[in-house]
Amino acid sequence: MSHDKHERRFYHPENQEDVSGIVKHGQSMCREDIAMWITDRLPLYPDMNILDIAAPNKTLARRLTDFVKKVVAYNYPCKTLKKHVDEAIHMPSENIEFVKGESDRLPFEDESFDLVICRFALHHFSDYSTKFAEMIRVCKKNGWVVVCDIITEHPELFEKYNYYERLRAKSHAYFLTHEDLQSLFDENDLRIMRNEYRDLSMEFDKWFDAGSCLKDSGVKNKMLSELREELQGGPQTGLQPYMKDGKLFFLRRINIIVGKKH
Repeated sequence: MSHDKHERRFYHPENQEDVSGIVKHGQSMCREDIAMWITDRLPLYPDMNILDIAAPNKTLARRLTDFVKKVVAYNYPCKTLKKHVDEAIHMPSENIEFVKGESDRLPFEDESFDLVICRFALHHFSDYSTKFAEMIRVCKKNGWVVVCDIITEHPELFEKYNYYERLRAKSHAYFLTHEDLQSLFDENDLRIMRNEYRDLSMEFDKWFDAGSCLKDSGVKNKMLSELREELQGGPQTGLQPYMKDGKLFFLRRINIIVGKKH
């Protein structure tokens, strides 16, 4: 697909590599191919101003700057923000700005952006409805509100699935079900224009070691034991573990929903 800045950018399956399934074993959420997968599902125009909320790194923001007028990468207060701002100074694009947040209310006027996106961050917010309402507030009429996040694939395993994530990362609130995520758009009168899934393969050791409990061998051993028990036919964890080349992997399902504000 052409990357001409004057071309409307919407995903066309016949022009894309098939990435509906697992592309690579053990990939993280910040890979370039994930950013591409998200970008190819967004309605992008050259005169757009975009807000990327809770941007953990510059991967998606950098890609979006190729197609729009400006990207504002907004981050809630965190220790890593200064690192990302320093990195942004050396980015080749001049149409990106990093902004530090101070409160739950976004520091922008009503209807400031053509598209507002939050990816892989909603599950950290226990007050996700408030965060979502702020996304809608700063989005222009006829603009776009987008959420891309991991979801709980099996609602009956909702508590257990989120329990394992909290063991590994104290900042985790909960992964919503697809139905709960979609209801955010429906209840706020956003017309859903795109609603798609993708499965990701995660290598257990790398995933766990990136969490806040990486020094807690007891927690890690507990999770390993229960995942291996599932592989032997034991109780389901919701993580869908499997072995490849002697290493333990599990699956994540991500859901992207693109809604239009009226």
